[in-house]
Order: sequence, then C-alpha cells, then structure tokens
Amino acid sequence: MTKYAFILWAFSCLVLIQGTVGLRAQDNSPGEIPTKGDPIRPPAIELDTPFIFTPSRPLLSSDADSKRRRSVGGVNILFSSNGFGVGFFYQRQFNNDFDISLDMGISGARNTSEFETDYDPITNSFRVPNKINRLYMFPLMLSMNMLVFQSVLSENMRPFLSLGAGPTFIMATPYNLEFFRAFGYATTYTRFGAYAGIGTYIGTPLKSMSAVSIRYYYIPFGGSGLESVRKNPITDFGGLFINLSIGFR
Repeated sequence: MTKYAFILWAFSCLVLIQGTVGLRAQDNSPGEIPTKGDPIRPPAIELDTPFIFTPSRPLLSSDADSKRRRSVGGVNILFSSNGFGVGFFYQRQFNNDFDISLDMGISGARNTSEFETDYDPITNSFRVPNKINRLYMFPLMLSMNMLVFQSVLSENMRPFLSLGAGPTFIMATPYNLEFFRAFGYATTYTRFGAYAGIGTYIGTPLKSMSAVSIRYYYIPFGGSGLESVRKNPITDFGGLFINLSIGFR
C-alpha cells in the first residue's frame, strides 16, 4: 500500500506543477500562437485621433498690409488755371481699399483773362489792367479715397476715387499797394466747398506714398461774387486742379 500511495502522490504533484506553468505561460504570451494553416497577422496598432488647430490670427502677417495701415504725411503741389500752389496733407489708411486724408492748400485765384499788359513807368513794371484785388484761397478738405481695379493693374500703380468737402478761406489784398504791405489791409472770407477726383498711387506701398490726381473743386462764393478785376467778379473759386502728392512715412 505504501508503494501505491507514493506513486499517486507523485503523479498529483506533477499534474499541479504542469497546470501552474501553463497558466503563467498563457498570461505572459504576446498573442496567440497561430496553428498550422492560419495566416500570420501583425498585432493591431491604435492610431491617435488627428486634430487640426486653427490659429486665432495668421501666423505670418503680410508686411505690406501692416505698412499700408500706417499714417503718412506729406506735401501737395497744385497746378491749375490760377497758377502754381502748394499744400500739405495727412493721411490715415484703414485697410487695403480705404483711407481718409486731410488736405490744406494755398493757391492764387484770378480770372482767366488776366494778363500784365499795362506798363507802369513809376514802378517800372507791367500790371494787369483794371485789377483791384489780389486773391488767394486756402481750401481745407477732409476726403475719402477708395482704391479700385487692384486686381487688374500692378502693385506699383493703384488707382483711386476720392470725394472731399470742407471750408475754404479766401483772402483779398489791394492790388494798388506793394505786395507785402497789402497784407495789412487784407479782407478774409470763409466759404464751403467740395471736390471729386480720380488719381493713382505711384510706387511700392512699402517704400513710398506718392500720388498724382485730377480734382474738380466746387467753391461758390455766393452773392455777386468777389472782384479780382473791376466789373468781372469771380463767383466760383473752384475749377480743375492737378495734384501731385509726395508722402513721407
């Protein structure tokens, strides 16, 4: 009996040890061992879900756009039937299509028929017949400028339309007095005026803000007008002007 009991105990221990080893091998195995005839499949790999982040503002801003939004000031050179004039302007650009500017000009005013044909032997100079006043005008205009045809023309040629309005100061000095002395007897007037124009900016916007434009001013004086030449009063101090703007950033 003792012999058979020992054999039974040894067989039980062997079965227990084999079961324990099998369980450990099953837990630590990387995957099932394919049987004969089954295709070998690679282990599945989980992919991260892709996310697309949209920045709150462009990572790269256009240098040209930032430059265009800057303020700029400069000088105006005016040409008209009244002669030569100068002025100043300040411009603020709000976006690529729109800006506002403030212009102040200084120009003479006269009739188109005024010519120095009379010789004065006392002053040894020629004078305008029947002239009684030297006239000057100072238009102060607030204008809006809108760029057009940007997609058609090049970056160096940017046409625009403009509308402006504001007061115009008019000064009259006696013609029979010496030029500088006459300012002590000047008479001033204020009239409201407006203009419409078309022009183009010239040059690269990063480097310059020059422009050339054609403007038509409407500045009615009212009443019977103001005489430059006797019996030939000026009733409208407006007209066609060619304006050359030279800006400095």
